[in-house]
Amino acid sequence: MCDATFQNVFTIKVILKCHELALGIKINFHKSQTTTLGVDKRLSTTFANTLNCNQMGIPFKYLGLQVGGNLRRKLFWLPVLEKIRSKLNVWKERHLSMAGRICLIKVVFTALPRSSKPLSLCAKQLQVFVEDSYGIGGEKTKL
Repeated sequence: MCDATFQNVFTIKVILKCHELALGIKINFHKSQTTTLGVDKRLSTTFANTLNCNQMGIPFKYLGLQVGGNLRRKLFWLPVLEKIRSKLNVWKERHLSMAGRICLIKVVFTALPRSSKPLSLCAKQLQVFVEDSYGIGGEKTKL
């Protein structure tokens, strides 16, 4: 992070150009995006034009996950749940062994934080889905 000045924007552009020259690779500025926080919209657009990039807003997606959203809202986590469900369906089709299923489920559940109320609701929904899909869980089987 740096101050919103033209000098800093030009410095960033020079650093990126030097990176291109040093490594012999080309940066696709027309595919790159930039954003600013707490800066006037016109000034932010000018900075993006100076860097020859597009301007993005907040929230945005990075590696398929939303950045800048409200983590406490259930709607924020629904796409994550759908991704996990789709991955579990693909893995289920590949006939994972029972040990592989249990290992996979343990990893998923330990990765999900359970501190806030909406997250715990999502984790419970995912657990019910997994137990129904794989026929494990309940009182007989213990993870």
